[in-house]
Amino acid sequence: MYVLRQFLSICFLLVAGPGIVSAQTAGYRHFTVKDGLAGNHAYMTHQDKDGYIWIATTSGLSRFDGRHFQNYDYENGLPDNEVLFVTNDHANRIWIHSFAANNALSFIEKALPVKRYSLKAANLSEQYYSDGNQTTYLTGFHSLVVVRGRHAPVWTQLPFDAGRVWETEDGLCYLSDGRSIFTIKDTVVRFLQQLTRYPASYSRMYYYKGLLYAVSGKTLQIFVYGQKRFRYIATRRFDASINQVHVNKYGIWITYKDQQGGCLFTRDGQWSLQYRFALPGFINYISDDTEGGVWLSSSDNGLFYIPAPDFVNYTIADGLASSVVSALEPVPGKKLWLGYNTGQAELVCYAKKTLRKERSIMVEQSSSNGFVMDIASAGKYGVFLLSRKNFLQLRDKATYLKAPGVNKSISLLNDTVVGVGGWKYWLYRLNTKRVTEYPISRIYAQCTDIHGNYWLGGMDGLYRIDGHTSGYQKLKALDGYKINALVCCKDYLWAGTQNNGLYLLRNGRIVSQLKRNSSESLASNTIKALAAREERVYIGTNKGVQLIRYNYDLHRIDQSRMLNHDDGLISPEVNDLKLLHDTLFIATCEGFAIHHATADTLHPVRYTISDVSVTDLRSNRRSDTQGTVIPYSSVGVELAFNTVALRYAAEISYLYQLESFDNRWKHTTGNTAAYTNLPPGKYVFVVKAADTRGNSSKPYRFAFAVKPALWQTMMFKCSLTLLLLLIAGGLFIAYHRYTKRKTKAQIMQNRIIAKARLEALRAQIKPHFVFNSMNAISDYLHHNRNEDAIELLQGFAGLIRKGLNIAAKDFITIAEETAFLVQYLKLEQKKCDACFDFTFESAPEIRDLVIPSLLSQPFVENAVIHGVRNIKRRRGQINVTYTLNGKDLICNIADNGVGVRRSISSKRADSIGTKLSEHRVNYFRSGMGIDIELSIADLSDGDADEVGTRVTILIKDIFQLQTNEDNAEDTHNR
Repeated sequence: MYVLRQFLSICFLLVAGPGIVSAQTAGYRHFTVKDGLAGNHAYMTHQDKDGYIWIATTSGLSRFDGRHFQNYDYENGLPDNEVLFVTNDHANRIWIHSFAANNALSFIEKALPVKRYSLKAANLSEQYYSDGNQTTYLTGFHSLVVVRGRHAPVWTQLPFDAGRVWETEDGLCYLSDGRSIFTIKDTVVRFLQQLTRYPASYSRMYYYKGLLYAVSGKTLQIFVYGQKRFRYIATRRFDASINQVHVNKYGIWITYKDQQGGCLFTRDGQWSLQYRFALPGFINYISDDTEGGVWLSSSDNGLFYIPAPDFVNYTIADGLASSVVSALEPVPGKKLWLGYNTGQAELVCYAKKTLRKERSIMVEQSSSNGFVMDIASAGKYGVFLLSRKNFLQLRDKATYLKAPGVNKSISLLNDTVVGVGGWKYWLYRLNTKRVTEYPISRIYAQCTDIHGNYWLGGMDGLYRIDGHTSGYQKLKALDGYKINALVCCKDYLWAGTQNNGLYLLRNGRIVSQLKRNSSESLASNTIKALAAREERVYIGTNKGVQLIRYNYDLHRIDQSRMLNHDDGLISPEVNDLKLLHDTLFIATCEGFAIHHATADTLHPVRYTISDVSVTDLRSNRRSDTQGTVIPYSSVGVELAFNTVALRYAAEISYLYQLESFDNRWKHTTGNTAAYTNLPPGKYVFVVKAADTRGNSSKPYRFAFAVKPALWQTMMFKCSLTLLLLLIAGGLFIAYHRYTKRKTKAQIMQNRIIAKARLEALRAQIKPHFVFNSMNAISDYLHHNRNEDAIELLQGFAGLIRKGLNIAAKDFITIAEETAFLVQYLKLEQKKCDACFDFTFESAPEIRDLVIPSLLSQPFVENAVIHGVRNIKRRRGQINVTYTLNGKDLICNIADNGVGVRRSISSKRADSIGTKLSEHRVNYFRSGMGIDIELSIADLSDGDADEVGTRVTILIKDIFQLQTNEDNAEDTHNR
């Protein structure tokens, strides 16, 4: 009974009339006021130089960056909310014309409030921007307005109503009044030629790649451009009056005055209908963007965006048997077999104005698990359909063939061999109907290489069957991997696995592996279908279709692009892929899609960084001028930036770096970067945008400077340093004066003490000198030398007067010191009967220098008493010299006596005079601050020929002593 019911069902489907499925549009996005659009009645769209889409509506002007709408209306300066058109000039100023502003234009410069510009032009209705000529053209009722560079608009009155301006490949611009064509050069308009002799004029004209399309009612005439002339070549008539014509790389777009939506025709001369875009609205304007998308402005239904018009989707809403298309197979004649998850298969024709069902059949009756697993076209042998349980050959009638248990896949391996994968693997030969069985189970993918080998991918790895000997082997490569898809290209084999990415093999060996998050990243590691032609490989995944251009020589991906719902694909869950010529057929879980896989599909999107600005967070002042200077603030600055990404806005992220501040690139998905407490200086902010598909922008460099605060300026720092130095100097001077006063007080105190001690010394010196002299006189009297005693006594009397006078002073000159010592030594000579000689040496220029009084006298006395008096075999000699060494005065007292050591041994060296002199030196050091050094040397230590003692007295900086206040007091008292 089951077989009978199945047969009757098949017969019913075979005789049933073909169903009709209406033609479907490409996938699109719909924007209305709910999404932020200013108004639902949109006149037109225009893309500026930064990539923003500007929309003129009856409720204001909108700017769209792919994510957000920014709206301008009367409150922002528009003369009227009903904006008729929008365009840009070379400086990217946005020019608009409002309904109520007949004699005025408005423009927006860098998103500042709207500004007005008055001129005589009225009822402007069309616009065109020529990037090559750096000129914007605005036309309307007897008016032509030209905006060049950043100059003001120039109005020219015309004798006719001008239509839209167009530009040819040679850089020339033209316009028409509906009957004739005129050339435009600057603001000069000249007649070129007449287009038609028809009574009706052309309402629309559009130029694209050498062809001019002119609309008149239901007629579209085409002219070819050459040698600066337009020549008629063809006419196309339609059933309804044409409203808009737009031509781009996808084809010819036609909208009608009394119909919603429109049609897209091919540009190959055959005018084949690619699809009808059945949009819910009357289309007012069609424009392109730089990312390959198409924008359609509608009346009362907002804005429609078709990201990739070469995608056409068909869903269950269009009459498909199920939303889940599990398999498909294109066949000649612009036809396609579709297999569903319900066990049903359909043959549809996609070449006519509608998608039409031509045949339908139930491959399997099960509605819960009756997937059509695979479809293969075998030319004259018909089509093979495989479900989980059935294997069907369909020609004029359906023939069920024996299948190897639960089925997985089929493939036409060559003209007469069909491979069937299930619990076992079969090769079914079409010409002989012989079956060769292999003990290989659960084969999900099959293909044939250029050598005639059959490649099988299964649950546990990769197999190869020799197409000539029918022998098979399991390969070590991919052992244990579940392989979902196989395709051969050139001498290579591509293998897509369940969770391990994509592999490229040659002669059964892996030569390359592509995985997600690797250097050659895939969108997903789950590969469900593959198709390939030369270097182009199409990869069906659970996240969409990835198109790559693979370099087989270098084993790398040269280009890559992902196609998913952002590109118009109805569903990213891909079940099957088939490539026929340049058309890619995609089976998904929500319907199927047709994609015209041209070479430019792989062209990357180039983003542009725009709206870069810096904001002082303390004052919230924003500037977008290069080189702007902002004051220093510890709060910091914020850099803002943006990128227009119309198709992949949700995937955009940024890398940025502040040169000379950041040591690495930083990443953000937002549109700002903040820096706190930025030091003063010049900075360059570098930012670039990229999406997850490899599309990126060039780095944008924005220069700005942080002005130092007052306390950070060099002048302030120098002033502060000077002030600190002055304060430090004042403190130092005050401290110096304090310490000087304190030191002076201490010196005075020490001086008082020293003077007291000195007086005591003087009290000792005077009797000591008198005692020595009295001893000499007594000695003369004892030896009856009365005359000598009298002479000595007279000399002593004069010496004592002079010595006591000098001893009472602190300072005397070298001449006074020398005179006193000469007189003293003469007396000593008399006392010893001229037993020694003496000399004094001093330069005339130093004889008036002041020195401490009687500083050398005790040492001269020691030289006489303890030195030369006691020698017997030679004559005594005493030499006193005063020399100047720079600023220092040196006094040497040398004798040829017994020497210091013998004097010490005889205990005659500790004379009272020497001790008094040492005390006197200490007084001058501590009490008066005079630096005096005293040294005594025994000459017999150095050389045997020299005997005696040399006393050296060094007075440092003798010239400073000349102005000493104590010295001045003594010299005044002389």
